[in-house]
Amino acid sequence: GHRVEAVLGALEGGIAITYSSGVSAEYAVLHSVHPNKIILVGVGYHGTHLAIEQYVRSRGIDNVKVTEDISSIEKGDLILMESPRNPDCLLVDIKHYADLAHQKGAVCAVDSTFSTPIIQKPLELGVDYVTHSCTKFLGGHSDVLGGVVVCKDLAKGGKLLRERTYIGNVMGSLECFLLLRSLRTLPIRMKQHCKNAYKIAVWLSTHPKVKIVHNPCLPSHPSHNLWKETMKYAPPCF
Repeated sequence: GHRVEAVLGALEGGIAITYSSGVSAEYAVLHSVHPNKIILVGVGYHGTHLAIEQYVRSRGIDNVKVTEDISSIEKGDLILMESPRNPDCLLVDIKHYADLAHQKGAVCAVDSTFSTPIIQKPLELGVDYVTHSCTKFLGGHSDVLGGVVVCKDLAKGGKLLRERTYIGNVMGSLECFLLLRSLRTLPIRMKQHCKNAYKIAVWLSTHPKVKIVHNPCLPSHPSHNLWKETMKYAPPCF
């Protein structure tokens, strides 16, 4: 476990804590930050919404507010982002919301599963937590179930690690081994994923039977300009 966490931390530029699934990593952030208000920005994955529902139930529905109203941000709130968003690849201006969170004394986290550290590094843009489902591109071979949270702050990382230890939500040793194997080829795989997705997206966008293609590399996509400004490659999805 320590070896794969060291590699994941080096890739993202922070301290990595692995979990048994991507949703459990998301929930770990909610549990650790313990916000009274969660502000959603571009969150599409249904598992994240279900994790939020469980968190609200555990705290009491009257004690936690979930909203998309960014103007309501206050000290202690959590801005929760997903970029690129599942399934339509909409992008979020991560730096903008990270700066806003810190100006207001809030905390921000982003699910970066669809990009991996090869395409974007949210910690460098100022976010407090980055989450990934290791089941998808990080694992890459459809044989790993896991998740990871990465942060820069030693205190935040230590708190996550202690809470994971007490709750027992650890990644299995076989999953750690398989994920470590997968990470050795991550840069090569991601670059090829992106090239393939770009070619297919462009081809589909000209097909008479296809109405819409969700990839920011296309000028028709609403996140096209943000993609050109913030990402190294086109996201490997459409």
